[in-house]
Amino acid sequence: MPSFAVTIPAGALRRSWLTGPAAGAVRTGAQFARLVRELSPRRRVDPSNPIECYAALMDECSQRFPVYESEFESWDVDEDPTDFAYMFDHGIPIAPVGCEPTVEDSVVYAFVGAELDMYNMGRPASVERVQETYSALHGVDLAWWAGPVRVVNENNLWGPAYRLPLPKGRAWSGAWRALPDLLEYVTGSTGNGFLDWTQSQIDDGGDMPPWNMDEIRACTRAWKEAQATLERIELLKFTLADDLQLLDRVMRGDARTLRAVTRPKHGKTLVDILR
Repeated sequence: MPSFAVTIPAGALRRSWLTGPAAGAVRTGAQFARLVRELSPRRRVDPSNPIECYAALMDECSQRFPVYESEFESWDVDEDPTDFAYMFDHGIPIAPVGCEPTVEDSVVYAFVGAELDMYNMGRPASVERVQETYSALHGVDLAWWAGPVRVVNENNLWGPAYRLPLPKGRAWSGAWRALPDLLEYVTGSTGNGFLDWTQSQIDDGGDMPPWNMDEIRACTRAWKEAQATLERIELLKFTLADDLQLLDRVMRGDARTLRAVTRPKHGKTLVDILR
């Protein structure tokens, strides 16, 4: 499970709220100012100006992890425009980068979604239906494809990430060490909130991490871990070069292919020795 809540309502903080004198403005400004000083001791902000303090805090946070700044600029709701306290109570508007395989440009993400039958729910997964579901697979030659590796039925709509058929006594080699990361990223099961939630999901409602230094530090750590995971995945995607047939053989447990992308769990491969 993600280490922190990441969903937010359809919009976060709206600029229409930030006008006129505010009930609780002094308290809110002081709370934001304190966090700014903890993050950047040399940065000066006016605690009596919650707008300035909030903007400074968002700037500091954005240097540490993604935040949903566009929501702050554009929302328009029937809330009290003087309720600055809501700015603080709402929490940190983080911006997750989870995978949405149906709309991603990456054919690898889309194909993994199709292989794991993420959206077909057990119905016959014809090539035509898959290409209609996953935009990145439009026009891709899938005549060779045998269908999903793991079929989801009505009694198992979703569960843990797909477990790869790793041969006994062997481990993933080189860039292929990121294959479990790739499958967990596509299925939203990495355990990292930035990777497991998508931008569309945060519009469905929920709570943000509260504004305090512990949560800011936790978000910072989580984002660093997320970046490392994404870098490993990108290296694997580069290595694959969109070779979906190779990926398919690996996920189906083809013995010869698995020997090529794994190494003995103990000791070095011939490639390692010859380096």
